[in-house]
Amino acid sequence: MHSFKYVAVIVVAIFIIFAVMSDQGEEGSTVGKTAYDFTLFDLEGNEVRLSDFRGKVVYINYWATWCVHCKTEMPAMEVLYRELGDDLVILAVNVQERRAVVDNFLVDKDYTYPILLDEKGEVMELYNVRGIPTNIFVDGEGRICSRYNGAISLEMMKQAVNEADDGC
Repeated sequence: MHSFKYVAVIVVAIFIIFAVMSDQGEEGSTVGKTAYDFTLFDLEGNEVRLSDFRGKVVYINYWATWCVHCKTEMPAMEVLYRELGDDLVILAVNVQERRAVVDNFLVDKDYTYPILLDEKGEVMELYNVRGIPTNIFVDGEGRICSRYNGAISLEMMKQAVNEADDGC
């Protein structure tokens, strides 16, 4: 009987620890949480803040110039951006590369969506990005609706935007 009480106390303690650890507040980097706000600079030197786009669907793409899958995904992002116009905000966040490297990569590209610089990787870390590309879709309320680790097709992008537009 004494060992049963001991085991019960241990089980309850473990449950409480997991409950506390999983409740990290309203903001986060996972599906269902309100996306962490961040501010980065675009290639023209303008500050861009995620929260400035509340009310719109935002597609955040983490990428790098050396990433083969990013190079194939970025043209599809441009097609999506041109198709949806003002109904979609794309923030292509380059991670941990100098501006000169990004500028050199973009010389022969005609991307019209904003490209942001996360040279120190702080926003990448905030969003727990462990692989490139990573794609996050945020609804108009600022809630993360979907997250994809790895490249996605144009059709998957469209589906994720539609889901975010419907409010997850």
